[in-house]
Amino acid sequence: MEMDEFSLNGRQWPFTLTEGMFTGPDGRAYDMSQDDQRQALYENSILSYHARVSKAVKEVVPSMLVGEGVFVPRAVGKDYEGKHYGIRNMGRRDPRCPPKASTILNGALDFVDVHVYYTKPSTTLEESYRLDMKSTGLYSQEMQGVLKDKPYILGEFGSFKFIATTFDQARKNILKTRDLALGDNAQGYMMWTFDTFEQRCIWQAMEDEAFLKELSD
Repeated sequence: MEMDEFSLNGRQWPFTLTEGMFTGPDGRAYDMSQDDQRQALYENSILSYHARVSKAVKEVVPSMLVGEGVFVPRAVGKDYEGKHYGIRNMGRRDPRCPPKASTILNGALDFVDVHVYYTKPSTTLEESYRLDMKSTGLYSQEMQGVLKDKPYILGEFGSFKFIATTFDQARKNILKTRDLALGDNAQGYMMWTFDTFEQRCIWQAMEDEAFLKELSD
């Protein structure tokens, strides 16, 4: 079972609090004037939610794997190592704060599914991919240790038409992204999307039958 693209809103309570103590869903009290405790509240709240969901699922089907699909923090302009540490400085930009893959895998879930798209042509595809994966903690020492026991997959990737104006270019971008992820020990991949042609802003895998074989090779 997989949950999909969970995030917290950094412009909503309790992160609008700047002082005083707040008791999180894990029962711990956090000082909202301290960045490290605000960050801990954010991460522990997510882990508490995941633990409850996982427990509920496994009480019914003990053998079922439970995971989370997550878009990378960089996709919505978040930098938890910098200006957004402590869920601060939200400004007027997208307030969504997705958890890092490294945070998720340190909790009760069995796997994490990372969503990555090349959307900024000011960088190369590989540069963009590396920055995205860095923002979700993939290259951290913490994550590398966890990956010995729990897998990650590239659960969403594809090519937008404003980046690739032809399917041939889209094909190259998609295969390059897949290969980069496999090089980073991803244990699987799922392209977005396979055949939903109503999404006209993005290329589909079924644009070309030969591509389907390339994608699975």
